[in-house]
Amino acid sequence: MGTNYLYIVEKPESASLMDIFPEWPWYLLVLEGLLLVIVVGMYLPFAGLRRA
Repeated sequence: MGTNYLYIVEKPESASLMDIFPEWPWYLLVLEGLLLVIVVGMYLPFAGLRRA
């Protein structure tokens, strides 16, 4: 089908922030690490609320 959802197959053809990342498949690991940092950062303010 030639689709590239979420740029998993290749980087976008136009200039983007992804140009500073390494080539496929290594940029997927960079994006996963970045996502992990963002999710943990968003969770930290609520981490102490669950303790009873």
